[in-house]
Amino acid sequence: MSTPACQAPIPFDALIAYHVRELPEADAERLEAHYFSCAHCSERLEVGSLLDGGVRDVVRALLTGP
Repeated sequence: MSTPACQAPIPFDALIAYHVRELPEADAERLEAHYFSCAHCSERLEVGSLLDGGVRDVVRALLTGP
């Protein structure tokens, strides 16, 4: 099942900046207000979060060895 498209999607770089807590507080609050009410953008934030976790796991594995 796919979610309805968003009429004003949050740019992916802004979602990533939010995820890594690099947005100013006012921008983060505006972004939160949008994605809490938008299934499309919520899914995109979740994808970014999962991607971040996967990259961290790969880097951790590379640094600690087999």
